[in-house]
Amino acid sequence: SRIKGSRLSTEQASCCLDKQNNNDGSLKQNFIYVAIANVINALCLWGILVSIAHLGSAELLGQFSFGLALSAPVIMFFNLNLRSILATDSLSTYPFAIYFTLRVVLVLVALACILVTVKVLDISYEKEMIIVLIALAKSAEAVSDIIQGFFLQHSKMNWLAVSRISHGVVALAAIAISLWLTKSMLVACISMSAGWFTLLLILDLPLAKRIHSNSNRPFILFRYDFKALRKLSRLALPLGFVMLLVSLNGNIPRYFVDGYLGEEKLGIFAALLYLIVAASQVVMALWQTVSPRLAKLYNSGDLSGFKRLFLKMTFIAIAFGMLGMLFAVFVGEPVLGLAYGEEYTSYSNVLVVLMAATPFLFLSSLCGHGLTAIRKLDEQIPLGLFFVSVKGLSCWLLVPGYGLTGVAWAVFIATVVQVPPKLWLLNKAITKGGV
Repeated sequence: SRIKGSRLSTEQASCCLDKQNNNDGSLKQNFIYVAIANVINALCLWGILVSIAHLGSAELLGQFSFGLALSAPVIMFFNLNLRSILATDSLSTYPFAIYFTLRVVLVLVALACILVTVKVLDISYEKEMIIVLIALAKSAEAVSDIIQGFFLQHSKMNWLAVSRISHGVVALAAIAISLWLTKSMLVACISMSAGWFTLLLILDLPLAKRIHSNSNRPFILFRYDFKALRKLSRLALPLGFVMLLVSLNGNIPRYFVDGYLGEEKLGIFAALLYLIVAASQVVMALWQTVSPRLAKLYNSGDLSGFKRLFLKMTFIAIAFGMLGMLFAVFVGEPVLGLAYGEEYTSYSNVLVVLMAATPFLFLSSLCGHGLTAIRKLDEQIPLGLFFVSVKGLSCWLLVPGYGLTGVAWAVFIATVVQVPPKLWLLNKAITKGGV
């Protein structure tokens, strides 16, 4: 079967979908599992920011945010978004061992690139170490991420929930306790890295092995089939560039804030921005749950079913985005004061502008999941380049003169422009039946 735009015969597709529906459980139940996991994980990560703000300072929060901003694009590029490709591989084109082997190899390459980058940059030794330690933690998370894609492929949403919740709780406990005892961000990052590597060994890998428990075949993690690895790499490489551009698009404002306004303002901006990340977890859970279903509908030739499901998700994206806006307008200021401290309340207007972008953010994310589900990967690269250019230009024009308010408007502008071209590309692909 072909990878891109591949189709099953009507009879094969019907049998495949019937079997999958019997094993998958309801979409509603799967969504509940993933939503609960994402919400708890988001609360834990928000708790990390709150802990740093209260037990440390805005400067420490800025250092942590900068470490994430520098390491995330590299890690996301070399991840190649294999999790989404694995989860939507409804034809089981490649065995899990191929996905796992490729992920581990590329994680090592990503770490090497980050080590070279921190040596080239003119930054303090403490910043270097924070970046490296965060990269180590993200590497462990990346390996767990491909295993979570395996859970999604086999509709083990409860296992996915356990894994994500565990990662959030461990990270929060590690950072909060370390800061409380030592006031050191270096110690906190070491603790988080150690915690995530431990979860990989004692939780994620054993759960992945259980999927093969009813099979006569041995559970194999590494498979050195260079032909398969090369083919999967070529398939996923465009999506790797897309995820690199997505990560850069999300982190460009942080680079400008750090460069023009300093670490303290970066910490404040990161705290504000994470409220959007937390708000997005419910809809992201829904997109993760729906993506395999969209892939099955597309591969079976049920384009009408694809359109109906996508339209329902569109209404949900807009509705949740509007709720985020209302939250910022009516309770944003007291929430900022309660969570981070009084010094953050004066930035409630910045939060309102950021939250105004959420309907467009959610819809853009839905379109991205839809394009990945139907394997429209190459086409997303020029779009990503355009979005990054708009974000960079907007920040360059607005940040120096308007501070954090300018950053918020740059985020809003760059988010709005993402929706029309993605919708057009998706509609074109579905109208033409993926040809």
